[in-house]
Amino acid sequence: MELAYGLRTAAKHGDYFKGVDGSCYHIQQLAEEIIEVPMPQSLEMAAKVGWYLGNQHLAVEVRADKIILEYVHTLAKSLDRIGIPYQVTQGVFLCGMHSSHTH
Repeated sequence: MELAYGLRTAAKHGDYFKGVDGSCYHIQQLAEEIIEVPMPQSLEMAAKVGWYLGNQHLAVEVRADKIILEYVHTLAKSLDRIGIPYQVTQGVFLCGMHSSHTH
């Protein structure tokens, strides 16, 4: 289904809005392949993860127990190379870019 509405802000996962015909719509983003990095337990790993992700200018979603990243095969390979643990799974990535600058 395609809808065209003049929204003042971008619609996002979990939002509801009312159509001109009175119908109620609930936005649900489809799951996609994502990378989950467990929240570091040591200061050394926290520094490594912070340094690496910050240096890459990646969009991230930080949850209480993990950091979520968009799946990119080259990113997974580089995490392997520098020793940051992760797993590839399916989920909803709820973060937009924090900056227009990317690598």
